[in-house]
Amino acid sequence: MKRQRQYGAVLAALIWAALSAWGAEDPVRASGIGGPVLGYVYDAAVKGVRPILGVPGAATMGEPLEAGFEMVQAAVSPEQDYILAVAAEGREVRLVKTKRGSTAGSAMPDLPPDPEQIVLSPMGSAAAFRYPGADRIQVVAGFPDAPILKREIDLSTIRSSVTAVAISDDADTLLVASEDGTLFVTDSDGGVRAMGTFGHVAALKFLERGHDALVADATGNSIYLIRDAAGAGPVVRMAGERDGVAGPREVVASRDGRRAVVMNGGAGDLILLDLVGGPAVRVACEVTATGLERLDGNAVFRLTEAGAGPVWLLDGDWPEPRVIFVAATGGQR
Repeated sequence: MKRQRQYGAVLAALIWAALSAWGAEDPVRASGIGGPVLGYVYDAAVKGVRPILGVPGAATMGEPLEAGFEMVQAAVSPEQDYILAVAAEGREVRLVKTKRGSTAGSAMPDLPPDPEQIVLSPMGSAAAFRYPGADRIQVVAGFPDAPILKREIDLSTIRSSVTAVAISDDADTLLVASEDGTLFVTDSDGGVRAMGTFGHVAALKFLERGHDALVADATGNSIYLIRDAAGAGPVVRMAGERDGVAGPREVVASRDGRRAVVMNGGAGDLILLDLVGGPAVRVACEVTATGLERLDGNAVFRLTEAGAGPVWLLDGDWPEPRVIFVAATGGQR
C-alpha cells in the first residue's frame, strides 16, 4: 500500500506538470494557478484556502490563495466558483470569487458577523447563515455575482436544538431538523411548519435545481428521499442496514441527481446509492472521513480536511468508484 501511494504521488506530479503546460479554463491567475483546478479546501493551519490542482488520481495541493485576509471559517461553493469566508479580524463574512481573475475578498453587507454555520445550496446559488445563540437564519440568494439578503427565518418555534439545515437552489425552501427528530420546512414567506419525525437527523441535502431532498437518519440507520419537500411530497426509504448504512453522518447527491453518497459514522465503507433503482455499492475506505464536499465532476467528493498528511477524495466518476489521495506539495503543512 505504501509503495502504491509513493508511485501515485510521483505519477500525480508528472501528470500535473503536463496538465499545467496546457493552461486552464478560467484559472485563478492572481494566485499563479495554471492547469485544471479540481476544487478548494480550507486549511486551518494557514487560515486560508488551498486549491486542489489537477484531476482525480493526478492531483496535488497548491499554495494558499492570496485573498488578502486570514480566514477562520470557509465554505466552498459546490461549483468551485466562489468561497464564503469568515475573516479573522472582525469576523465579517466575505465573498471570494475564484474564477474572475482576482481572489480579493469583498465584505457581505447586511449580514451579522461570526456565523456558527454556513450552508450552501447544491449549486451554490443560495446560502443559509445560522448564528450561535440566535433563533434565526439569514437566507442569501444570487451567488456568486449578485448576492442579496432574501429573508430571515425565525426558528423560535423550534423547541430543541438544530442538528441539520439544507437550502434549495432557488432559496425558497429551507429544511431544518431538530434534536428530537422533527423535520421542519420553511416556505418563501418564512413560515415554519413540521413535516415529519425521524430518529435523529444527522444530515440533510437538497438535489440540484429542485425541492427533492435526502435525509440521513443516524439512529434509524436509514437514508430517505423526500419528493418535493416544499409541497410535502412522499417520503421514500432508499437504503438501510442491509445496504451497509450504519449511523450515517452525511449524505449528498451527485450533480446529475442519479446517485447519493453516504458517509457512515467512524471509519468504514462509503455507500453509493442508485436513486433511480439500482443496487447500493460499497466503496472501501481506509481513512475516517470527516465530510462529503463536492469537487469538480459529477460525483467527486472531498472526504478529509487539509492539514497533516494527504487530503482524501472519493472518485465516483471512475468506472469502479475509488478512494484516492491528493499529493502534498512543498508548501503543505
